[in-house]
Amino acid sequence: MKYCLFIIISFYFWAGNHQQKSNILHIDIPEIFVDSGESSTIQLMVKVKEGYHIQANKVDEEYLIPTTLVINSYNNIMIVEQTFPRSKKFRLEGSDEYLNIYDGNFNISILFNTDPHIKKGIHNLSATLQYQACDSKRCFSPKTINLSIPIKVIN
Repeated sequence: MKYCLFIIISFYFWAGNHQQKSNILHIDIPEIFVDSGESSTIQLMVKVKEGYHIQANKVDEEYLIPTTLVINSYNNIMIVEQTFPRSKKFRLEGSDEYLNIYDGNFNISILFNTDPHIKKGIHNLSATLQYQACDSKRCFSPKTINLSIPIKVIN
């Protein structure tokens, strides 16, 4: 059955490739303020357009493309942990297996520490979010969103 699901998803991926939708995913980055030498949490607010979903950060099958967030290293700002929400179960039409997905609105939390010697001012973390969007019948080609996450060190 796993191979049948793979063939179905592959077909939908191929068939939907030229119909890749834009505006399926939107990310809001709030203002982040922190004192030097302190910790804080970034809450990336992700909004998936109604009628669509994206694969979860942890998928059960290796052929599925998980949602990932890669944050480039930055002097004096250390990423401690990323936390993705609990996934939901979803079944594509024509399939018997369930996928782990995110839909609607959710947050990705990023806990970070700053070095005590970090300079006051705005520091931009560069990151990429990779995801694969699907509707109830097909999955689209994977997308990557480049992010700049400004962190304002105030003291």
